[in-house]
Amino acid sequence: MRRLDSTLLAVLLVVLGAQSSMAHVQFQKQWVEMYIDKDDKSPENKAYIKLVAKGKDRCLVCHQGKKRHNYNPYGQHFVGNLTEDDKKDNEKIAEWLTKVGKMHSDPDDESSPTYNERIADRKFPGGEVEELRKPVEGDDDADDADDEEDDDDE
Repeated sequence: MRRLDSTLLAVLLVVLGAQSSMAHVQFQKQWVEMYIDKDDKSPENKAYIKLVAKGKDRCLVCHQGKKRHNYNPYGQHFVGNLTEDDKKDNEKIAEWLTKVGKMHSDPDDESSPTYNERIADRKFPGGEVEELRKPVEGDDDADDADDEEDDDDE
């Protein structure tokens, strides 16, 4: 009986983990569709696509550090506004991408670039990539296993 309970728990954790990362994949795909010009064959655009759409840093569009529950300033605008239930609602995702894109990257500085302007300049919207890669307080390797799985799916 104990073995059956352990097996059921493991299956449940896998299913719940897959659902949570699937939502992020949908949001990221919608972001790529909205912001990446796939017709631009310039070396700069190819490098940007590799960085934000295909590379290991693609999660840094909305996140920072190692843990996927750490959101950068851009990603924080989506927390509570887009949920896992919205993963198939492309209109709502696009609405929030548009709304957040118009916001200034520094809310206290009206002269700061908007997130859309940062993206148009082929930068990560939430900050400089070197800063986004740095571990955030609370990041540790002890409970990184589920975040590493998410990296493969996002």
